[in-house]
Amino acid sequence: MEELLRSFMNHIDKKFEEINQRFEQIDQKFEKIDQRFEQIDQRFEQIDKRFEQIDKRFEQIDKRFNAVDGKLSNLTSEVKDVKTGLVRLERRQSALEENLNNFATESRSHFKKVEEELEQHRDAFKIYSSDLNRVKTDVDYLSSKTGIHDTKLNYIEKQLEL
Repeated sequence: MEELLRSFMNHIDKKFEEINQRFEQIDQKFEKIDQRFEQIDQRFEQIDKRFEQIDKRFEQIDKRFNAVDGKLSNLTSEVKDVKTGLVRLERRQSALEENLNNFATESRSHFKKVEEELEQHRDAFKIYSSDLNRVKTDVDYLSSKTGIHDTKLNYIEKQLEL
């Protein structure tokens, strides 16, 4: 009887070791998920930096527009040099249009890239969500198995007491 009890206890110990190993695997998966979230955070920080750069460029463009406004007011006060002022204005307007067109092209390109990265992040979140659901299901399953084993052990202990 004692040998049967030992073999049963050994069997239970093995089961608990298997459960422990499974929990360790789950912990490792959580660590991987944490690392992936850290990578995503880093990517968001990079995106924030890029937006800050865009903001700086907008500030520079605002400064340029302010400078152009000042020059235009000077041109209107100098009516005598209308032809000279028009030639200068046309040159500057052309340069501004080119800058604005270049900026618009660059902004569209950057926006497309940001959208693509956002879509990649969304896909990553979907993957993490499904992985997390699978892990939760495994934990629930193992929890139910533990409850069944506890009930059986309790029953065996009561039988042994009788």
